[in-house]
Amino acid sequence: MWKRFPCIPIINKFLLVLLILSGIYSPVLSAQSIHDPTHGFSKSVSRGGTSSSSNMNLTEGDMLWNQTYDYARTKDLAFSVIETADKGLAIAARVFYIDGEIWDQDGLLIKTDAVGEVQWTQSYGGNRTEYARDVIQTADGGFAMAGSTSTNSTGRTDGWLVKTSSGGEEEWSQQYAGIDFDDFNALIQTREGGYALAGQRNFNAWIVKTDPRGKKEWAHTLGRGGFGRAQDIIQTMDRGYCVVGSCGNLLNYDLWVIKLAKNGTVEWNRTYNSIRGKTPDDHGYSVIQTADRDFVLFGDTVNLHNETGTDFWLVKTDAAGVPLWNRTYGEEGTESLYAGIKTIDGGFALTGYTNSFGVERSDFYLVKTDAQGVLEWNRTYGTSYWEEARSLVQTSDSGFVLVGMLRPPIAGSTPNTNIWFVKVKGRGVPPSSTPSFWILFFFPTTLVLGCLVLFFSSKRKRRINE
Repeated sequence: MWKRFPCIPIINKFLLVLLILSGIYSPVLSAQSIHDPTHGFSKSVSRGGTSSSSNMNLTEGDMLWNQTYDYARTKDLAFSVIETADKGLAIAARVFYIDGEIWDQDGLLIKTDAVGEVQWTQSYGGNRTEYARDVIQTADGGFAMAGSTSTNSTGRTDGWLVKTSSGGEEEWSQQYAGIDFDDFNALIQTREGGYALAGQRNFNAWIVKTDPRGKKEWAHTLGRGGFGRAQDIIQTMDRGYCVVGSCGNLLNYDLWVIKLAKNGTVEWNRTYNSIRGKTPDDHGYSVIQTADRDFVLFGDTVNLHNETGTDFWLVKTDAAGVPLWNRTYGEEGTESLYAGIKTIDGGFALTGYTNSFGVERSDFYLVKTDAQGVLEWNRTYGTSYWEEARSLVQTSDSGFVLVGMLRPPIAGSTPNTNIWFVKVKGRGVPPSSTPSFWILFFFPTTLVLGCLVLFFSSKRKRRINE
């Protein structure tokens, strides 16, 4: 038969290659599991294929891999994570060195590939204390980090902005001095190319706008008669800004939202409390603006079952800050939130830590909801140690990466902490616009099914907090 049609074997081999490339046929890849992540530097991996042990059989929310990172072997803590343009990760952290009676704390930037393998690290700071609390990738492919520094500070700490190259080399840094405690918790690069930063100055909310080199253009310090702080900032559709945080006194706090115009003028500010307990204790940590110009606020509030604990809290408002609905997520213990994002499917994801699920110590906690805040699923991730998630990002494959700290149970009042980050399976990438064409090749004695796949490059613009 092949003598009559000598081209058929060649065509079949060619079509088999096309099928493999298109993902219709996949060779079996076995899952890998490297040693327990609770002992030093380690990693657990589950990779794809058609075997029963592959990640194709994992469900949404299952852990794909995790990394433990011990930079200084003392007190390391991650505050922020983003996905980079090359599909890797960038993590902003703080490291604490102790050498006899000499101690030092520096800001740290960790760059990894898509599966968490560290590509490079770079520390920043002087001979005192520096915190890198937030990181973004800038329009030129480099990075910017915001936090605080006490090196050459005129007060206790100054606000701090660091700009680096794509490889982490410092290009410039700026300090924003006050008379006491100044600190940034969040930053963005504005559409105009400058930066907007949010934090606290002397226990009041503090918002600073700079030019592309970090030179201050305007700043506002805002309070409501007690303590206040700003935890997150976004640029809104009208090119103004929205800031979320909390304000109150030593006994109670309210979630606090401030809307500013492009020039920094305050347009409105509102507070929100759940009135669930005798002593309100409500805090805001993240904010996004939806396509209909409404706002979604992420925070935590007093636990309905236990007034000493808290629950995750999700609040939807209109464009003027008027509440539309709110949801809480938690059990009988404590669920403390640190970050929230909008997800690719239009829903929301919230993270922090919980101690409600039968463990003496806390675990990473991830909650996934739909667009109306209705719970879809929740998961905990942990070891026998104490874990707190401080930030999360949804990656381009629809999964999630959570970062924070892992604290081993070491004797003494000040145990070491390690940086811990976890990759979680998502729902799956939404169908792309790539067309697929099936072609049937008919031969006198053989029917060959082939596949011709046309690949078109298409970039999905993704900015979580827009």
